[in-house]
Amino acid sequence: MQGMVIDRNTTQDNDVFETIIGNLPDFIHSVDEIGNIVYTNRVAEQLLGYSHGELLAMNVRELYAHEVLDDLECGFTNLMHKGDKSVESIIVAKDGSHIPVEVRSFSVYDDDGHFVQTYSILRDMRKLKSLQEGLGNTMRLATIGEFTSGIAHDINNPLALICVCCDMIRDIIGDECPKERMNEMKEYVTDMGEASRSIEKLSRKMLEFSRVVSDCAEMVDLGGIVQDGLFLSSGKVKDNQVTVHHDIHLGRYLVKGVGNKLEQIFVNLIGNACDAMAESDARDLTITVLQDNYKGRECWRCDVTDTGVGIPPDKHKMLFDSFFSTKPTGKGIGLGLSISRGIARDHEGDITVRSDVGKGTTFSVFLPVLDLESVEDFSGYIVG
Repeated sequence: MQGMVIDRNTTQDNDVFETIIGNLPDFIHSVDEIGNIVYTNRVAEQLLGYSHGELLAMNVRELYAHEVLDDLECGFTNLMHKGDKSVESIIVAKDGSHIPVEVRSFSVYDDDGHFVQTYSILRDMRKLKSLQEGLGNTMRLATIGEFTSGIAHDINNPLALICVCCDMIRDIIGDECPKERMNEMKEYVTDMGEASRSIEKLSRKMLEFSRVVSDCAEMVDLGGIVQDGLFLSSGKVKDNQVTVHHDIHLGRYLVKGVGNKLEQIFVNLIGNACDAMAESDARDLTITVLQDNYKGRECWRCDVTDTGVGIPPDKHKMLFDSFFSTKPTGKGIGLGLSISRGIARDHEGDITVRSDVGKGTTFSVFLPVLDLESVEDFSGYIVG
């Protein structure tokens, strides 16, 4: 949608304009050069709960959530010069409720090219976000089920060790327990402690991954996210006899986001990599994290590389489409990559792909490097 030039001497048919614009299903507002609202359609009143008069007495900054105001200022400045812009944002209704919206804006200029005002079309994204969240939760449940079935032996082995150690300690205690056997008993107790901690870690990760996801962003360690993704995928990695290579360090790659949602990206990518290598002779999964510039922004780039069958070039553009899958029928419904990219973009990042047929595939996850000066400000929401 390009910026428009208007002729102020042209008389418009206001009735037709109001009939068309006023009855569109989306919220429309127009603001002047200082952000004062000069026009809204009827949907604005229904969506936000303000009267028409109240809206026309407001500045557009009063409609948007506090956490997106910096982006709003930057976008408004760019809009006056570039003519059009499309973003996702958050508006606030009169009752204080937050509404995620898709915003498409364009500028209007006079005959001399001077900025006059902007028009913005805002689409309520709550139903779509709810659907995406439902699909995401379905995927999480599927992951938990797969994770649970894959770790049965990881739980049984420590439990068996604990039982054996208990029997041995019971036998020792049943005797007079000579001093020379005390060290032996201490070793059994140590083994029991390690086995118990192993089970505790498994159960804790299952609870963390399955808990209700908050939309509130916080400072998270991408290194920990990747390692947790590997831990949750350990059953599939073992079943497919995949060798994992990585040099991920904890506490080094800080980002702003929702940990559980970011974990879901890597669980999906690692699972896809294992599936892609199911018939390969070489089954190597390599994960690296490095700093890179993506679309003019400093980001952490996490590459997930497999040695699988690869993806034909003509299918690259469709990979992130909903319900598109390269897996055999019954092996996938084609939502994992679509949801994963949506999560990455909700975190102001992205996912890209490079692949060579017969050699393997690399998915690159880009997430903005955390500005440590903004660490104290984590009141923002991640939409999605």
